[in-house]
Amino acid sequence: MKNRLIGICAIDYFKQIVNNRCLMFLFFVIAGFFFQGCNRKEDINILESIEQIQFHPVRGLKASVDRSWIVGEGFGVFMLNSGSNNLFNAFEKNRRFTYNGTLGQETFNLSDAGSPLYYPNSGNVDFIAYSPYHSTVQQIYPVNVSVQTNPTAIDLLYSNNAKRIPKSSVPVDLTFEHQLSKIRFVLTLGQGFDQTDQSSFLISIKGMPNEVDFDLGNGTFGPAINKADINIGSAREAIII
Repeated sequence: MKNRLIGICAIDYFKQIVNNRCLMFLFFVIAGFFFQGCNRKEDINILESIEQIQFHPVRGLKASVDRSWIVGEGFGVFMLNSGSNNLFNAFEKNRRFTYNGTLGQETFNLSDAGSPLYYPNSGNVDFIAYSPYHSTVQQIYPVNVSVQTNPTAIDLLYSNNAKRIPKSSVPVDLTFEHQLSKIRFVLTLGQGFDQTDQSSFLISIKGMPNEVDFDLGNGTFGPAINKADINIGSAREAIII
């Protein structure tokens, strides 16, 4: 009988230890979630403010050869810590904004699948933008002018004027500038030709480089490569490196 009582007491003792350990484990799990939630909240407060970022690229040149934005055309933008040119460390990377307004209103909306852009809670930022938009761009923009059927699609524009921008509800002005050159040919008909003959004239530029890398961080070109002939379409103009 005595041994039986000792056995029962031992079982109760071990049950109490197990229960206490279970309670302690549950406490640490709950505490872990609590502290994780607090840290996440603190991180959000440090990184983001309530001021959503808007852009207004009304100054400078436009994204197409005829100097006007077209509905559906857009640009990519990076938000960096002020003074940095390393796009890999940007707060926001290659976010897409698209022109959605009527001609002359310059209305641009965020058009990728990401969340809205917000300023950091403190400190200034720089913005670097480019057009036309390419989803795979990180630090280097690969320029290729071999196909001239749509000059707008290869006419690289670049903006790095927006520096040391503080948190604000005012739209950020982006000044885009052309980084490539445009050449235009004006044909003068000689004796024996009429206007109908112009459509059959073919123009090509011999031995021109077709490709070059452009560093969006510092706004510089690498060495131009892949020399080839550039055939010019009926518009009689071309984008060249």
